[in-house]
Amino acid sequence: MERERRRKMLDRMLTKCPDRMKPTEVPQWFLLGKNTVYQQIVDDKLRSHRMTYGYVILKEDFIEYLSRSDYFSW
Repeated sequence: MERERRRKMLDRMLTKCPDRMKPTEVPQWFLLGKNTVYQQIVDDKLRSHRMTYGYVILKEDFIEYLSRSDYFSW
């Protein structure tokens, strides 16, 4: 239940966020550093897709990661 509430809140917070982002674009939308984002991808904590030009993170995967993360406590 708590996770679903977080997910809804994050979805509202990130309404203007693009549907696809590069790891370097994530810090524009949330207080995570670029190196932290890459480390979470390598550790398989943040789902991403490998493209010819690098990684792509889908908005729903980013919201899912944040909703289950202990990065913040609401």
